[in-house]
Amino acid sequence: MAPPTSPRADVTVAAAPSPGDDAAGLGRGRAAAFVAPALVLVAVFLVFPALWTLYLGATDYRLTGIAASDPQVVGTANYREVLGDGEFHRSLWLTLQFVLGSAVIGQTVLGFAIAWVMRDRPGLVRHPMSFGCQAAWDWVWCDQAVASS
Repeated sequence: MAPPTSPRADVTVAAAPSPGDDAAGLGRGRAAAFVAPALVLVAVFLVFPALWTLYLGATDYRLTGIAASDPQVVGTANYREVLGDGEFHRSLWLTLQFVLGSAVIGQTVLGFAIAWVMRDRPGLVRHPMSFGCQAAWDWVWCDQAVASS
């Protein structure tokens, strides 16, 4: 059977929203008021630190001494210096290895493997394993908290 070519008479179409409305029906002013606190947090904790980092990288900013009162713009000299430093390349490579080893392999793959193995195990096996995971977690984090204090 061929689809109808004319609109059905029993179907009504809602009117298009006016430009001042939004999908929730709050209006632009109220919607902006709901979003504003989140935007302030994003600006304070993400945008400002990123811009401040770029500023610090482009100047010879110091924390103490005579030069601290009047930082001079050095442009990309700081970036060229660090990118040409072998120690920086070595530390960058070690950081990459650590992130891949601990986050990707250590947490994701190992965590998925444990979950996959334990998915069909009865409570007699699952509960001691859950306890062991919790004990390992506490040992790692509590040990670091004691060491840092």
